[in-house]
Amino acid sequence: LERLNLSQSSVVGDISALEQLTHLTSLDLSEMKLEGDISVFGHLAGLEVCVLDRVHDLRGSISAFVPCSGLQVLSLVSCSMVDGHISVLSSCEQLVKLQLESTKVTGTTDVFAKLRKIQHLNLRETKIKGDIAHLGACQDLHTAILDARDSALVGNVLEAFKQCFQLREINLKQCFRLEGSMEELQKRRDEGGGDESEHQWEAIKHSGLPALRRGSW
Repeated sequence: LERLNLSQSSVVGDISALEQLTHLTSLDLSEMKLEGDISVFGHLAGLEVCVLDRVHDLRGSISAFVPCSGLQVLSLVSCSMVDGHISVLSSCEQLVKLQLESTKVTGTTDVFAKLRKIQHLNLRETKIKGDIAHLGACQDLHTAILDARDSALVGNVLEAFKQCFQLREINLKQCFRLEGSMEELQKRRDEGGGDESEHQWEAIKHSGLPALRRGSW
């Protein structure tokens, strides 16, 4: 078995049963009533897609995914008992979509210097901290959802995303420590030209950054 999608099904049980499915490349168990420790994924090194959104009774550390060097999609939205340090994902250099929203994962943004293929990033309501300049290494980034109460992200928004020409959506609500200015935004948009630049700066303009609503970043 290589692909398994049981999303929203009534199947129940412990995910330890997956240990024998060593040929799995794609797994979607989102919104199921499952339980258990995600360490089982250490036995599924061939995984490329793993979606576990809103499986609330899962627990364990994201270090389980270290052997999954070919992982492209990892989505753990609202897996509130899942923890670990985000740095362990540096071995998953093929990641294009990473969603850690409302998990207990911690760490710093410098890991994204290694995760350069990221296109969709969701760190909403996590304790990830550090300079968002590190996200600039992800030049194919089109979606960055970073809003969090008491966000510890710092840095200059425009500097961070100046090479991310694919940007379509950014959410920076409640990121009070980020910096920038409306004047600089307008200047860079005028100088940049082209559709890519226009989409990029419109995404930043509508990012929800608190200081923007006060008139300057």
